[in-house]
Amino acid sequence: MTVSGIALLSGVLGIVLVTKAIHGYIRKTNKLTGLVVKNEQLMLLMAQWMENKRKNKRIESFFEKNGFETIAIYGMSYLGECLYEELKGSESVRVDYAIDKNPVNTTDLRICNPDGDLDEVDAIVVTAVYYFDEIADVLWEKVDCPIVSLEDVIRSI
Repeated sequence: MTVSGIALLSGVLGIVLVTKAIHGYIRKTNKLTGLVVKNEQLMLLMAQWMENKRKNKRIESFFEKNGFETIAIYGMSYLGECLYEELKGSESVRVDYAIDKNPVNTTDLRICNPDGDLDEVDAIVVTAVYYFDEIADVLWEKVDCPIVSLEDVIRSI
């Protein structure tokens, strides 16, 4: 191989390595940006929830207004547990079960895998609000009930 061939090969290899490094940096930056957006969305949602509570706005009013007597909660992380605790003593809304891919059950609520059979309820509330669209697309193929985001519930009361 000639010196110019080696130089050309080295240049191409350099470009490939730099391009891979740039793509890796972009992927990491996009992932971090998504995490920041997700956390900001959750913080604003919790702030609105607390403001509603301060004004004595009951979360049950959303379900009562829409005729939802039985619900399932999708996502039993912090927001899911908060929603369950808020509705636990309700006389007008009953949480029948929860849906979660990676359940860590800290409640007395039955948790179902989203890939399994899901009992009929009046509505499913998705607490993983950042991923609502993807989750709703999967659930709509399995159930015949409204699927609502916790964000919509909180903002509408």
